[in-house]
Amino acid sequence: MGAHTVNNAPWPLLWAANFFGAIACTLWFVVALPWGLSLRVRHVGQVPVGGHVLSFWHQWLPVYFLTHLRVRGPQVWMQHPLLTMRGIHFILKVMGVKHLAFGSSGHGGRQALAEVIGLLRQGYATVVTPDGPAGPVRKAKPGALIMGTDAGVPVVAARFVVGRHIVLSTWDSKILPLPFTRVEIHYQEPLTAISPSPTEIEIGRLEDRLG
Repeated sequence: MGAHTVNNAPWPLLWAANFFGAIACTLWFVVALPWGLSLRVRHVGQVPVGGHVLSFWHQWLPVYFLTHLRVRGPQVWMQHPLLTMRGIHFILKVMGVKHLAFGSSGHGGRQALAEVIGLLRQGYATVVTPDGPAGPVRKAKPGALIMGTDAGVPVVAARFVVGRHIVLSTWDSKILPLPFTRVEIHYQEPLTAISPSPTEIEIGRLEDRLG
C-alpha cells in the first residue's frame, strides 16, 4: 500500500486501508481516552479566537494528542495522503478536525497548502510542527510562518512542561507523559506581520518562542 494514496488507490486497497485504519483508531482511543483523562492539564495563556497557526516541536505530538482528545473550534490539518497514514487520518477526524488537506512533496502539496490557507482565512485553525516530519530536530522550517502570513493569521508557539514522562528513542526524542502526571501548555505571544518570505531573524523568533 506504500505507493498508493487516498486519491489514486484502487477501491480494494482503499477499503483495506480504511478497515485497518479504523481498527488502529479504535485501539488508540481505547488506550488514549483513560490515559488522557488522567492527566492534570493546565493551559497558561490563550490562543486567539478564530484563524491561527498553532506550532510546537515534533517531539510533543504524543502530548498534544493525549491532551486534545477533542479539539475546539474548526480545524484543518495538512496530512500525507499515503494509505499507511489512514489510522492517523481517522484519529484526527474523531478528535473533531473538520477538514484534512491531503498533500505533501510530490503528492499535491501546493494544492493542499492552498486549501489550508483558504480555510485559515475563514476562521479555521491548524497545527504545524516546524521541525517535522523528519528533522533536523528543533530546527524550524518556514512553513508555519508562510501559512500565517499568506492567510493573514497569527502564529502561536506552544511550549509543553511535563512531569513524569518517558523519552522515546526516535529521531525527535518523543515525549510520553505517564498517566496522572502534570502537563502545562504555555502559549507564547503570537507572531504577526511576518514577511512574505520569512527571514532567518523571523524564523529565529519562532524558535525562541518554541523553546
